[in-house]
Amino acid sequence: MNHSAPTEDGAGTRVEPEALRRRIAYTRDELADTVEALTAKADVKTRAAQAAVGAAGTVTGELHAAERAVATGYRSLAGRTAPWVVGLLLAGVSALFAAIAARRRRR
Repeated sequence: MNHSAPTEDGAGTRVEPEALRRRIAYTRDELADTVEALTAKADVKTRAAQAAVGAAGTVTGELHAAERAVATGYRSLAGRTAPWVVGLLLAGVSALFAAIAARRRRR
């Protein structure tokens, strides 16, 4: 068999062997990429774990933002309000955040 002679593709067009090899190599690479993408999509356990890590980071960020907001509010209220009112408000907000965090950990 002569490997350097042009061959015909399915449409009757003459194709040089080297061009055919390049096309085959390209198709193999594309197929490998497709298989990798499908494998990643089918790995539900890993995708769920990644989503959980992302959600935990979001919740942590939101809790820190709320803590900063409460601390800022505490400083502005401290000069105008009886200290026991501010303390009671701060304790209530802290208990709320603790309950939310505990509930999320149970899930």
